[in-house]
Amino acid sequence: MASVSKAVDSARKVFSKRGGMLRTVDALRLGMHPRTLYKLRDRGELERVGRGLYRLATAPHLTNICCRRVSGQRIRLLFLHHR
Repeated sequence: MASVSKAVDSARKVFSKRGGMLRTVDALRLGMHPRTLYKLRDRGELERVGRGLYRLATAPHLTNICCRRVSGQRIRLLFLHHR
């Protein structure tokens, strides 16, 4: 179980370094296992903001999510935090 705890701690740090929000695809690319995401979600440490988008429960709440097409191919999500 020590490896599970280590994976969860590592995932928390990754989310924190990225402003508390991360897409699933980015988490997987960074080496996070899907089960780690689900474990954090089930514990209430992660909130599902949208499909494939998670944020730390302790991160600042969003006031607006804006989608914008960049270079005609990718959709970029802009997160506006309430301050």
